[in-house]
Amino acid sequence: MAQKVEVVLTCDLDERSMPAVETVQFSYNGQPYEFELCADHLKEFHELMQRYASAARPTGRGTGGGRGRAARPARRASGPELTALRAWAQENGYAINERGRIPLQVRKAYEEANA
Repeated sequence: MAQKVEVVLTCDLDERSMPAVETVQFSYNGQPYEFELCADHLKEFHELMQRYASAARPTGRGTGGGRGRAARPARRASGPELTALRAWAQENGYAINERGRIPLQVRKAYEEANA
């Protein structure tokens, strides 16, 4: 005899047992949290977080690895991309090393110039 077990996640903020559409992970005061939210509460959460995130500054590779952070996940550039980025930076007056990390402000300026 076969058995099928189904787990149904419900919104942690809704008293009517609304189905959750997403598990949200975030950090507050260095403590990671997660909860399940229905569509309405997810929209509300994103609107509220956007308000605070727009006034905040991003940190380095921070804790949580994409756990509900407003910043998009970091994408590693390939060798040819890094070479082009470094060449562009030098041509545009940015002082960067031939090796090592490229400052975020330089990456952003490069992305804006090449969008």
